[in-house]
Amino acid sequence: MKKILFLFSLSLLVLLGLFFLKKKIIKNHINNDYSVSLPIGLINGSGDPLADKLFCKYLQKHNFLVSYVITIDDTFEKTIVIEHIDKNLKNGKRLQKYLAYKKPQKFLYWSAKKILLLNRLCYPPIYLFIDSTLNLSASIILGKDYLAIIKDGKSY
Repeated sequence: MKKILFLFSLSLLVLLGLFFLKKKIIKNHINNDYSVSLPIGLINGSGDPLADKLFCKYLQKHNFLVSYVITIDDTFEKTIVIEHIDKNLKNGKRLQKYLAYKKPQKFLYWSAKKILLLNRLCYPPIYLFIDSTLNLSASIILGKDYLAIIKDGKSY
C-alpha cells in the first residue's frame, strides 16, 4: 500500500511539474509566423555606419521584414523601440523580446544581482507614436548598445 501511495504521489508531482513547465515555455514562446508580417523601420543612431547592415541581417535572420533603413547624425546610448499601431504596445513588446540582452556582469563581493529571482535581462524601452501613414508596425532606433544585442543572439 505504501509503494502504491508513493508511486501515485511521485507521478502526480511529475505531472504537475510538466504542466507548469509547459505553461512557462508557452508564455515565453515567440511566434515566428507573426514576425514575418511585422514591417519594421530601422533608424541607425549608433554612430557606426555599418550598424544598420549588421542589425538588418540580424532581424532578417529572425524573419522580420525590414521596410526601410535610415542613418541619422545623432547618436543614442541605448536602443529604443517605437510602436506605431497598437495603443497596448503589442508589436513593440514582441519586438522587445528579440532585442533583450544579458546585462554585463560586474564583479562584486555581494550584490543583489546574485539572487536568482531578479531579472538579468536588459530590455530596450518602448515608446508610442501612432502614425497611420507610415505602413509600419514598429521602428527601432539603434543605439551604441546594438552589439550587445547581436552578440547575445538569443530571443528570450
